[in-house]
Amino acid sequence: MPSHRRWERYSWKIRTLVLLFVGIWGAFGPTVVSPDYRVATLRLVGVAACANFLIWFSLQRSFQRAVSLAVLLFDLFLAYYCIYLTGGIDSPLYIVFFMPLITAAILFGPVGAYVAFLGVSLLYGIAAATVSELNADRQMVLLARVFLLGITAMLATYISQEEKRRTFELNSLRRISRTITGIAELSTALKELVSAISDVLDVEKVLFMLYDPATDMLVAQEPSFGLTEEQLAAARLPRGTGVSWEVFDSGESLLIQNAEIDPRTSKELVGIHGTRSMLTVALKVKNEYIGVVHTINRRDGAPFTERDMDLLELLSVEAALILDHARLHRAVLQERGTLDAILHSIRSGVVVTNTQGKVILVNHEAERFLGKSEQHLLNGAVERAVSDPALREFFLRAIREERHFTSEVTLETIEDTVLRLDSSPVADDTGARLGQVTILSDITDWKNLDRMKTEFIATVSHELRTPLTSIKAYAATLLRSKTFDIETQSSFLNVINDQCDRLTRLINDLLDIARLERGEKLRVEYSPVDLKSLIEKVVKSEGTFAGGQELEVTVHESARTLETGEQQLERVLANLVNNALKYSPGGSRVVVAARPCEFDDRSILLLVRDQGIGIPTHRQEAIFNKFYQLDSRRTRHRGGSGLGLYLVQHLVEALHGKIWVESEPGHGATFHVQLPRNRPSGD
Repeated sequence: MPSHRRWERYSWKIRTLVLLFVGIWGAFGPTVVSPDYRVATLRLVGVAACANFLIWFSLQRSFQRAVSLAVLLFDLFLAYYCIYLTGGIDSPLYIVFFMPLITAAILFGPVGAYVAFLGVSLLYGIAAATVSELNADRQMVLLARVFLLGITAMLATYISQEEKRRTFELNSLRRISRTITGIAELSTALKELVSAISDVLDVEKVLFMLYDPATDMLVAQEPSFGLTEEQLAAARLPRGTGVSWEVFDSGESLLIQNAEIDPRTSKELVGIHGTRSMLTVALKVKNEYIGVVHTINRRDGAPFTERDMDLLELLSVEAALILDHARLHRAVLQERGTLDAILHSIRSGVVVTNTQGKVILVNHEAERFLGKSEQHLLNGAVERAVSDPALREFFLRAIREERHFTSEVTLETIEDTVLRLDSSPVADDTGARLGQVTILSDITDWKNLDRMKTEFIATVSHELRTPLTSIKAYAATLLRSKTFDIETQSSFLNVINDQCDRLTRLINDLLDIARLERGEKLRVEYSPVDLKSLIEKVVKSEGTFAGGQELEVTVHESARTLETGEQQLERVLANLVNNALKYSPGGSRVVVAARPCEFDDRSILLLVRDQGIGIPTHRQEAIFNKFYQLDSRRTRHRGGSGLGLYLVQHLVEALHGKIWVESEPGHGATFHVQLPRNRPSGD
């Protein structure tokens, strides 16, 4: 019930008791009252009783504010006629003047009580003077009773205001309690808390400062009341600074009436906040202090009292609970955010189902594999949420069997995607089953790598067998017959020598790849290199395996020599020329060129250009990956291991160079190798 309604009901009850007293006195009072006056008094009491009933009825219908002034005027009228009809100054019924005084104090506060007192004094004097002559004794009686009425008015005002204040404070405490239990959003609860504290204590500013263990400081906490963002930002106190730390360390509340001269205050913050007086109370939760609350400057300019301190200490208990809840809530949200970030950063899909087979947790990778968003997956049954038949069957099996098992599934919904599925039951500390967690790992690349390794073994075996076959054939021919002339023998021996060189390069390639796998650096022996001679040597060696392609060499005179690792550069050129021949049709032309670098005069640029199928833009970086091939069957005219360009990139980097490709599908490819002319310092 609102406080003013409760006090108006008290006023109505007092009026009823006074009317009852007046009625009894009028009926059975002393004989000084004539019978006619008695009848008039009883009639007046009857009318007043009817009016009082109407007032009660209005209160029941919440019309009290509409009749407040009428009630006050009626009380004045009733008191005047009671005195007038019962002997004036000699009448003991002057107590009826208490009714308008109490009514005015309750309804209109101190000003209303003061005006009512003036009206009561005037009417009492008129009634007394009208009925009887005011001699000196009666004047003294009149003054004494007026003084008593004044004291009554002051007491009624004080009691009414104190009761209203206590009622307001209790209502504020109830509101804070409801804030803790009834508001789900903690930021709203904190705002309600600050508002309640500022209203209850009638202060200009309210500031919470919480302890931050990370910085060992007391830091201002939103929300606040009456402070700007700049003022809040400035409120950061290192240990041992100002009143805040004194209260935080001791746990004892502190009341300061003059902050400007008190030695315990931080004069900087006093100036920033405009602090005149301050009340500071520690915030405590479960025997641990979490911060302090400041209330700064009463709005009416009055000093803080011990009552204010008691009230703030009471409010601080509720405040500490809300702030601690907010702190725990933020910690939970932060932890949940971290866990969500971890969950969604995992490169494997994660799906958790409950015991009813409904999806309760899913990450981004799982969304991709299942082909649906989190919104459509959560709380949906597996049989409806998972569209891929093989996946759906796996999840249903996991829910039925309630054990750990794994499987591999090739998705029908995502082409050429193979998943490894690991499913395990989820249980709490008591062993009660909560559901099933399934990890979906994309092993497509591993499967492809496994396939490429198999193809690599087959290809390398073929690549090794080809030169060995040639060496074996020519050597066997030479051994079977002694009729070959010197020229023929020399030709056969040159073929054997070239094939041995080719075999050596292939073995060196494999050895260097093994070194790279172990994390070792490739060794380079620098020497002056005649680039034209080296290119012609490589072209001659690789040209023996050309399938009708034309090989062209162009070397600019100013780019003829450089200081580099000859063996490494020879293998780079051999792999690039070999690669160009593999992907070029018969009758096409492969160009190997060397020229000065246009954008760096300290470098030489090597180019190997073919007229093959070209390389799509989105694959131009991937071709340098290990085992990568554009198409192991349709686009190549000869076999390959898929390691050539991977090794070339590392060889070029070992020579402190750069390699890149320019290509368009259907228009061939040009590989660029930029190498320094001179040996880099430090090598």
